[in-house]
Amino acid sequence: MKIAMAQINPTIADIAGNREMIISCIGRAESLGADLVVFPEMATLGYPPMDLLENRKLIDDNLASIEEIARRTGSTAVICGYVDTDPDNPPMLFNAAAFMHEGKVMSRHFKTLLPTYDVFDELRYFSRARSVSPVEFRGHRIGVTICEDIWNDIDFYTAGHEAGSLERFDYRRRYEVDRCGVCSHQRDRRRYCLRPRHSNTIRTCDQVSESVGFIRCDLLGCHLRPIAR
Repeated sequence: MKIAMAQINPTIADIAGNREMIISCIGRAESLGADLVVFPEMATLGYPPMDLLENRKLIDDNLASIEEIARRTGSTAVICGYVDTDPDNPPMLFNAAAFMHEGKVMSRHFKTLLPTYDVFDELRYFSRARSVSPVEFRGHRIGVTICEDIWNDIDFYTAGHEAGSLERFDYRRRYEVDRCGVCSHQRDRRRYCLRPRHSNTIRTCDQVSESVGFIRCDLLGCHLRPIAR
C-alpha cells in the first residue's frame, strides 16, 4: 500500500483555511498515486483548541468541514482528525478521526486515552471511545489510533489480535510528531506496539510544515521517502 503522510500545520479555529489545505493535499496525494493519505489529529480545527471547544458554532463548522472534505475524496482514501459530538453525553465531544473514500465518510474512530498531564486537559472536553473497530480497505484490516492510544492502549491491541492481524495507522498533532521529549518507557512501549512482525508501521519526523511524504508499506515494515514540495 502506498501511503501519503500530510504533515500540515493547521491554524487553530481557521476551519475554512484548514479545509482548503487538506483538500489541496488530498489532490496532490491522489495525483501521485497514493492509496491513502493521513492527516494530523484535529486537523480541521488545529491543536490544541482548548476552550474554543465550548463554542458550538465552531464544532458545527468543523463537522460541516469534515463532510465537505469527504465529498472531495476520490480513489485515494483519507484519514483526517476532527472533533465529533457525543450524543449520549452532551455537551461532551469526541477527539475523532474520519476514514473517507469515494465521496463519503466510511467510518469514524474516537480517541480512548485522553491525557491530563503537562499541558493536556482532554478529559475536560472529551469522552473516551466506548469501542474500537478496524476498517476494511483494499484487502487490509486497518486499525486507526489517535496519539497516545498507539503506545498505551493495551486493550486495543488485545482486541486487534483476537480479531486477526491489523495494520495500524496512528496520526498525531504536529507538535507530538516533531518533539523528541518522550519518556524512555513510552518510547520502548511505542516501539513494542509498532514492531513490524505485527503491523505495517508508520513513523515520520518531517520538520517541514505543509508537506506531503510517502510511506510504502509491506509486511517487513515501512520506508519513508520525502517528496519535494
